[in-house]
Amino acid sequence: MNRKMIGSHKHGWLVDNEKREFVYFDLLSLFEKMQGKPSKHVISYADIDYIRIDYSLVDPVKGMGSTTLILEVHKNNGEIESVPIFTFAVERKDYNEFIQVLKDSQLKIVDPQKCLDLILESQELIGTIISQLIKKAREVTS
Repeated sequence: MNRKMIGSHKHGWLVDNEKREFVYFDLLSLFEKMQGKPSKHVISYADIDYIRIDYSLVDPVKGMGSTTLILEVHKNNGEIESVPIFTFAVERKDYNEFIQVLKDSQLKIVDPQKCLDLILESQELIGTIISQLIKKAREVTS
């Protein structure tokens, strides 16, 4: 498998090792659409220095937390694009395939917490894995 898309063309992510590009489809607000903000972001592999893997826990409404995997795309020109991949919107099988295609891309991936490997190797829910990483990080800093 050389390409994998998760989500949709309205809000999703595509790793394409054939075209050697990473594509992010942003879900725009009406205001952003009216401003002419593009919803499709294409980043050529040639423009990418490395991708750093991060994660977060968002608590949007009444304690209903949502975990997010974040791909920080560090470009050769010094720009950084932060691309969130929400765990609630993606089937586990698709998530794993996406990660595997990303790892097969030959892009330099910096993953200090080994988050991608933990997701691929574990049967735990992705949200649980990310929550455990956050808890472990908090214990280290306290």
